[in-house]
Amino acid sequence: MIKSRRNWFVDPLALKLFLFVSLLVLGVLLPGGYFVAHQHFRSALDLKRNETYLQGHVIAIALEHQMLENRRDLITKMIEGFSSDPHVKRLLVVDHTGRVRMTNDPAFADRVFSRDSPACQVCHAVPTARRATSTVMELEGGTVLRSVYPFRNQAACHRCHDPSTTVNGVMITDTDMTDVRAELQAQIKWTGAVVGLAALVLLAGVTLTVRVLVLRRLERIEATTRAMAAGDFTRRVDMPGSDAVSRLGQEFNAMADSVADLLSQIGRQRTQLENVMGSVDDGLLVVDRTFSVVAVNKSLAERIGLGREELLYRRCSEIWPAPCDCSLEGHESDCPARAAFQTGTLHKSVRTRYAADGTVREEEVFASPILDGSGVVEQVVEVWRDITERKSREARMAEFQRLVSLGMLASGFSHEVNTPLGTMLVHLDEARRVLASGTDPGPVPVGERLDVIRGEILRCKDLTQQFLQLSRGQSIRRELLELPSVVRATLPLLEHVAANAGVRVRIVPDDSVPIAYANGGAVRQVVLNILLNAVQASPAGSEVRVTWQSNGAACIRIEDDGLGMSPEVREKVFEPFFSRQPSGTGLGLFVSLNLVRQWGGDIRVTSVPDQGSVFEVTFPPPEDTCRSTVC
Repeated sequence: MIKSRRNWFVDPLALKLFLFVSLLVLGVLLPGGYFVAHQHFRSALDLKRNETYLQGHVIAIALEHQMLENRRDLITKMIEGFSSDPHVKRLLVVDHTGRVRMTNDPAFADRVFSRDSPACQVCHAVPTARRATSTVMELEGGTVLRSVYPFRNQAACHRCHDPSTTVNGVMITDTDMTDVRAELQAQIKWTGAVVGLAALVLLAGVTLTVRVLVLRRLERIEATTRAMAAGDFTRRVDMPGSDAVSRLGQEFNAMADSVADLLSQIGRQRTQLENVMGSVDDGLLVVDRTFSVVAVNKSLAERIGLGREELLYRRCSEIWPAPCDCSLEGHESDCPARAAFQTGTLHKSVRTRYAADGTVREEEVFASPILDGSGVVEQVVEVWRDITERKSREARMAEFQRLVSLGMLASGFSHEVNTPLGTMLVHLDEARRVLASGTDPGPVPVGERLDVIRGEILRCKDLTQQFLQLSRGQSIRRELLELPSVVRATLPLLEHVAANAGVRVRIVPDDSVPIAYANGGAVRQVVLNILLNAVQASPAGSEVRVTWQSNGAACIRIEDDGLGMSPEVREKVFEPFFSRQPSGTGLGLFVSLNLVRQWGGDIRVTSVPDQGSVFEVTFPPPEDTCRSTVC
């Protein structure tokens, strides 16, 4: 929320404007003041230089006149008289050799100035064409204006001076510049005071102007912004005029109108969406990546027993009475919303929900991802459909179907028992013949035939127990089996049937010994059913090959050279009562597939017409089966 700044001077914008204007004013006035002071100093210096030059020139002329008359006493008196001026600090008469001949300063008497000395280089370092007659110097006694006046070697001077020289000497005067410096300092102070006063007046005027024309009007925009942030979208800025700030206020009002219209449209669309969601009987729930509820419809809120406002922005784990799987971070979870976030695809799950009245309801949940512009899942929509009644109807239909299937199982039972009974009848007839006649029993002793009969009786017992369990809807007891042993134990039961059909049943050995967790009698029954079908479908003189494989999952493979199947027949081969044999019941493969699927396996079939068929009975790995059952 935007806070009001009652102290306008500490407002960042006002402070920035103040600093900017201050720098601008000082940047203009300070150089201007310095320039004025400098020009004033130069003017005062030029005035002092002209004054000093005129005064010195008069002195030089007077001294030169006395020198022509060789009146040294008058020259000395004149130097003393000129030196009485308080502004003349020093007066020197120097000959062309640099020796001081006359002076009012005893410290310089008879001193010899070399041309290379600093005092002489002030002038001699400058070319003759640009050399001035005076310059300002800093000496131990302060700042002085040193003026130089040459004594020309005139014709009247030749009686004492060498005519070949141009200058016989110079007069040097040092004029005190203290008064000029004091005047300059006073001028600088006065200029600084004027500049400071002007700066303060200008700053105050600019600040007041910014305050009245800019900041106060911006505060109106700020106040309107705070009101809109608080929910008053009817508030507008009163900003008449045509300047930049007024145009800003008018544009702000236009923007506020657009925002108000947009929010009104969003409100209407939200109301329509809530009405649509509320009219749906299924529960609708929208969660974000933190599994917090961002939208929920009335139907689901009533099921949960809370109001819609109470559910918004709460996590799923806080809504359901039982712990929600989505809260199990880093653990296995069947939460469809978590799966949708992870994969970006639709996921389905069946969840158990405990209603407020204590009843248990079954809910079918569909989780659909909502992607952002970059394809990342931003939210997930869950559709909760109550399938409790449907489950109840399906259970009643399954019970009815189980009762209807008892008739099919009864005929299947007679089909499964008929084969061992036929085998026992053959062996009993042969044993009876041998016992009645007392003749040679042939290649198979009577004892072995009795063992076969006993085995078939036990097999019939196992079949009876299996079909009884199937009719009761019970799972068949499972155990670890070596599939090669089960296959080898099953083949003798087919010898008689295969011999009558003229078909050879052959085992194709494999070095592997696949292990499966299943029921031995059920596996034997499945293998027997498929082998019988293969023998019946094969022409005389052909063979049926049986082998096994172990490539992660165990498999029994049965291949024949029979008639094969078209795609249409292959789709119906596992349906009950479907058979291409006149004497067949059509239940062998149907019962076999149900038995295999009880332990998590499957039967795959590939077939080409007139080229035979291949049936593969697959078994899940023993560890996967044991993980879901008690081994």
